[in-house]
Amino acid sequence: MSILTVVLYDETCRPVLLKRKITRARKEARNNGVHVSDEGRASLNILKQALIRPFKLLFLSPAAAIACLASGVTFFYFYLLVATFPRVFEAQYGFNPTEVGLSYFGLGVGNLFGLVFFAVTSDRYLAHVEKARVIRPEDRLAPIYIGSPIIGIGFLWYGWSAERQLHWIMPIIGTAIFGFGFVAYMMPIILYLIDEWKAFAASAVATNIFLRSVVGALLPLVAGRLYDKLGLGWGNSLLAFIAFATTPLPWIYHRNGQYLRERFPVDL
Repeated sequence: MSILTVVLYDETCRPVLLKRKITRARKEARNNGVHVSDEGRASLNILKQALIRPFKLLFLSPAAAIACLASGVTFFYFYLLVATFPRVFEAQYGFNPTEVGLSYFGLGVGNLFGLVFFAVTSDRYLAHVEKARVIRPEDRLAPIYIGSPIIGIGFLWYGWSAERQLHWIMPIIGTAIFGFGFVAYMMPIILYLIDEWKAFAASAVATNIFLRSVVGALLPLVAGRLYDKLGLGWGNSLLAFIAFATTPLPWIYHRNGQYLRERFPVDL
């Protein structure tokens, strides 16, 4: 994908395009006196700012921090779910390692349908909003209202079908439901960060990746104890209840994101 991106995608970064334009103008005019504003800056200084910028967003911008925290919790769900697959499909259903690998198929199908759902609903919603007013970055978050409760439904389906040892297809259907909700929840957050911080979108996405990676790496370590204490049914129900309880969270930054951005500006 990286190779195809480099080969097939057009460059869209404004400073890069401007620098290329200036370079062409120099060659055509044979005048090296024309320059862009970023020229002459030390590479070390650019690197320093790039490393500091994500942490500025995380600690100084509530709009970015809330969105990234919600993303981190959702990734915690994802990693915790994946951590249970060997326990469920190998121990309870007698799958061999190859078959356990195939059990991820449901999650992948759910992700695919969630991506299609997001693409269709997001574009239609933005087209509808554009007729009435100027589009805000927060408008990217609309599909998240569907994704959040579906994550909880997926946990309940997966957990109790595995607990009752129903046919193996039932927990896989549950993972597909979760996968649908997961993508429908994550994609709006990522595009919100990109639309809001535009020229600094890479830093905003880096903030998101940093926080969700920390959460995703540490919290699944509790998976064994969680399911040993509560079992698959109530263990996944607990996660479902947390998902349902945090459903209003997207509403906060969907409705108040612009206020938070203006109230707590960050010099990047």
